[in-house]
Amino acid sequence: MSVTGGTLKPARPNPDTLLARLKGSESRGRCKIYLGMSAGVGKTYGMLSDAIAAKKRGRDIVAGYVEPHNRAETRELALQMESIPTRDIVHSGITLRELDIDATLARKPEVVLVDELAHSNAPGSRHSKRWQDIQELLTSGIDVWTTVNVQHFESLRDIVGRITGVTIHEVVPDVFLESADEVEVVDIPPDELIARLREGRIYSADKVEQALQNFFQKGKLIALRELALRHAAKQVDAQLLSYRDEHFVRESWPTSERFVVCIAPNALSSRVVRAASRAASAVRAELIAVSVESPRYASLSESQRQHGRDAMKLAERLGARVMVRSARDVVAEIVAVAHELNASAIVVGKPLRARWREVVFGSVVDELVRASGDIAVYVVSGGASEGTPVKHAPRSVSFSSSGMLAVALMTIACTALGKVLHPTFDLANIIMVYLLGVAWVSTRYGPGEAIAASFSTVAAFDFFFVEPQLTFAVADAQYLVTFATMLVVSTLLSTLTLQIRAQTKIAVDRENRTAHLYELTQRLADARNAETAARVVLEKLRRVFRRDVAIFLKGEGESVDTPFPSESGFELEQNEQAVARWVVEHGLPAGSGTDTLAGAVALYLPLISGESRVGALGLVVRDAPLSAEDELLCEAFSLQVAATFGRLQSREESIRSHLEVERERLRSTLLSAVSHDLRTPLASITGAASALVEREGMDPTARRELATSIVEEAQRLSKILGNILDITRLESSSVTLSLEWNSVEELIGSALGRVRTSLGAREVSVSVEADLPLVKLDALLFEQVLINLLENAAKHTPVGTPVEITARRHSSSVVITVADRGPGIDEGDEKRIFEKLYRGSASGQGFGLGLTISRAILTVLGGTIEAENRPEGGARFSVARPVTETPPHVPADFDTGGVE
Repeated sequence: MSVTGGTLKPARPNPDTLLARLKGSESRGRCKIYLGMSAGVGKTYGMLSDAIAAKKRGRDIVAGYVEPHNRAETRELALQMESIPTRDIVHSGITLRELDIDATLARKPEVVLVDELAHSNAPGSRHSKRWQDIQELLTSGIDVWTTVNVQHFESLRDIVGRITGVTIHEVVPDVFLESADEVEVVDIPPDELIARLREGRIYSADKVEQALQNFFQKGKLIALRELALRHAAKQVDAQLLSYRDEHFVRESWPTSERFVVCIAPNALSSRVVRAASRAASAVRAELIAVSVESPRYASLSESQRQHGRDAMKLAERLGARVMVRSARDVVAEIVAVAHELNASAIVVGKPLRARWREVVFGSVVDELVRASGDIAVYVVSGGASEGTPVKHAPRSVSFSSSGMLAVALMTIACTALGKVLHPTFDLANIIMVYLLGVAWVSTRYGPGEAIAASFSTVAAFDFFFVEPQLTFAVADAQYLVTFATMLVVSTLLSTLTLQIRAQTKIAVDRENRTAHLYELTQRLADARNAETAARVVLEKLRRVFRRDVAIFLKGEGESVDTPFPSESGFELEQNEQAVARWVVEHGLPAGSGTDTLAGAVALYLPLISGESRVGALGLVVRDAPLSAEDELLCEAFSLQVAATFGRLQSREESIRSHLEVERERLRSTLLSAVSHDLRTPLASITGAASALVEREGMDPTARRELATSIVEEAQRLSKILGNILDITRLESSSVTLSLEWNSVEELIGSALGRVRTSLGAREVSVSVEADLPLVKLDALLFEQVLINLLENAAKHTPVGTPVEITARRHSSSVVITVADRGPGIDEGDEKRIFEKLYRGSASGQGFGLGLTISRAILTVLGGTIEAENRPEGGARFSVARPVTETPPHVPADFDTGGVE
């Protein structure tokens, strides 16, 4: 950057550098490396596959040296490539094949394949290493594709040795990888690689077990895989920097590295966070802010806790990931977190305590430096005011009346017990009784009562047990040491007990927060729509925080729906809804307790699922701000809620997409059916009508036949259109039922009367069970079901075959069956034949709407229909209609008009 007139301007690129870069790109070949974690991942196979594809696209590409590794698949691909003959070198009586550089330069292809980048050449070769051969080819302007495993890079040699226990002798300088134009990672899961090894696709069978016991252990392969991916990522980062230089990009694009910054509850914490953020940005490192709650946290003042909360918020604003841990040993926990996150550096603030306090009580920084091991530790100093040692004001100790009464009663009880024990036991045992009393007080009351108990027990011991008794005078000076020791021990005991109580409280609070989050997660997992999920969230958050809560979901575009559900818990004016809208639009917290729109009544947190903003969560905090713990819990809740609403939105989008696809499929099917099934009667009508018009002197018989054909085809066309209208009407629930008591015999007889023509010469037998009750239904609709079933039988059975109709009572239903002797139903289609526009392999003409209409009618009437194949051949359709009401009495001589 250059400075002009007090402002910064982007530095202009050096013309000589650009010219050199252009010249270099014109004269030097491009290098592509296929990088793998181990032998057998498919580097050579992948290189050959890409080469064959490139050759088909017209590139001049040859194989300079390819190692088939005795693998049939690789050999088969290698045979498809033009190969440059290798140079044979005899060494120790063995003929070794090496890359022939001169032959390659003479051929001068556009691209040459050179396998095994880390290979050491045979003695007598031009270069000792194959990577040097490749350098010469690149310098000559030939592009080179090559392969290498990650363990062969020089900088990783020691690391790989520690992981695998194998010393790597053939290495490649890292600068070679860094200068490569393209790196392609050939990666497969370790389990798949081990499976390949067991199948003999990597090494011969006699070497498999040895490989599995050594290099090819799953844990080692996972570590090597990570090294390969990370090394490739470094190359990508270098390419990114090169791209930025070439395109003069100046804004920050952070990647790699990881810093852990320690948040302490003091005035320096915010400065430490800012310094860590700057350092992390300088090296493009991820920043994680960690706050450790020790037992001392409970005794901190509110101002100290506020410093910690402010630093955590600052870290979040600066883009850091925040973590809160609970532990007795702060240093050990920080180091554990750093190791867990694989951090490269720890950033901590300079101690603010006086030097003598560090000597006496120890220094966190000193301990951290000693415990950090290989992890770097950066110490940030404070400013003029921040660096001033903290003056620790005496802690205010409170005494409750109930607590002091307990101290008095404890002292009296211990003294009485001591008097009972004194004739038999030494004074040392009496001291133990008093210490037990101090521990009892410490477990139930605060530090004030614990201190009072320490002094009262020492005083009681002196007054009642030390000669001269009943006076505080001490005849033996040795007891002064006893009193001092007893006071120190009792004080330490009470302090440790109080610390355990504080740590237990922190653990219990954390456990409660975890339980709340777990319960919310479980309940949200069962939510199937946004309304149910919102009610669960509102109920849970109101119960946990005891505050009014509202949820805003993102509507169409960038609009925000009103609080959902409507009983949001607090009145939301236009200003509050505007804050929620801002949060949804920008994806940042706002409202009370933040630096944005702080005048709002509630705190609004964005609900972000993946890359999409799904809404906002509002929590009233103006009258009672949230504690640091509640803020973290609320943020955890918001993340879970966001994930749930994101899932529900994805589910709804998936359903909509599925319905759209299904709608399109049905539309296409309908158009296909219309184009096929309507065209036939229309063609017949058109042909017959044209003949009537064009042939004036037509015979009356022929004219009548044509007219009959027109009528029949018109009726067929009308029926097809009627079926379409019927199914539309039934599915739209616009049917008005006329429910009356009807005789089953009468319904069957009426249906048969309307399909006599369709049935033709087929014999129809009817069997109706005696004393069958009347059924309450819509006669016209139910009769249409029977007609559709009979016409279906007529359509799919040969002429002359029988059709059987039976009616009987089964349990609380009346069941009517229509059976035929046709080809039956294709296996597996027993339910599909009732789907709209479905036609099986045996279908003839028509859409296949008749059975669909029948099922829709029975659904409206409260009945069911099933289809099955008859064992003796043919299909059987069973219609069941429950009899839920007592039918009226019908006289025995009443004529039902049944089937004759």
